[in-house]
Amino acid sequence: MTEVIIGSSGPLLLGAKRCAAVVDVRWEPKGVPTGLFALIEDAQGKLLSRDHVVFGRRPDSPDRAVFLRSTTFDNGAVHTQLQIDLESLPSAAQRIELVLGARVANVTLEALGSVSLETWDPRTGSQDLSFVSPPPGVSKCQILGLLLRSSDGGWEFEAKGEPVDVDFSSLVRHRL
Repeated sequence: MTEVIIGSSGPLLLGAKRCAAVVDVRWEPKGVPTGLFALIEDAQGKLLSRDHVVFGRRPDSPDRAVFLRSTTFDNGAVHTQLQIDLESLPSAAQRIELVLGARVANVTLEALGSVSLETWDPRTGSQDLSFVSPPPGVSKCQILGLLLRSSDGGWEFEAKGEPVDVDFSSLVRHRL
């Protein structure tokens, strides 16, 4: 397993070509209504379509390649899991942006603590990398990281931990 720091990348392909990936994200909402969002984008960071935003109310992408599989509450903590069929993604999909955001307007994430993220291979159950994002502070969204298609067809995870001072709907409008 590789521990990733902000601004660095870690490979999701360890040896043989990976056909799927699982991303686990955990955080403590501390009363803030939050959710994990996955934006499926082209190489320029534009959404493939409005339907290529995966979240609680739309838990899978139109091509059924990205699934928001479970959200559970354990002692106040939230655990959300994305399952990604890398082979079923459209060829135009070059990035999957992972964003933690407030689910209601005029709310900031300042009460949240750190957010942990892990990726693993569903075929073997082995963990690839882990990342702990710093608390988002007074922001409305936090870009946790990007899954990026590499030139050899593999995928990498780039850690971000970047607070964004616009609400999630504005962030999506900017990506269209």
